[in-house]
Amino acid sequence: MNYDFKFAGQIYLGKRDGADGVSFILHPNDQNIISKDGDQIGISGIPNAVGFKLDIYFNGDVDPVIFKNKSFGAFLTTDATGETSSSINAQQIDDPDETFKEITIKYNAQSQQLTINYENKTFIEKISM
Repeated sequence: MNYDFKFAGQIYLGKRDGADGVSFILHPNDQNIISKDGDQIGISGIPNAVGFKLDIYFNGDVDPVIFKNKSFGAFLTTDATGETSSSINAQQIDDPDETFKEITIKYNAQSQQLTINYENKTFIEKISM
């Protein structure tokens, strides 16, 4: 990706008794590609993708065990076949409380750094496409 960008807005995750969450995904593929459904939160099946998720439901096969019964944010990647990695740079977030929360997603093309700010937490990952 050759250009900086920044998105700012609000996310509504509902309440803790729901499942899954929300994700933001970047990929170099056809814009009409469709991911697999289920616990991979919209990234599985998309080759060479990178994403960030806010997850309120523990999926044992891909989520870090330390977040069982806890909400968290994390980066995800896929390989050339669309297979999803485990969560990267994960941090616990507050359980949702049926309110909107501020989020900022910023990419710096020179450093190839994707930065997410949510709930006074900062998630940073170097990415390349």
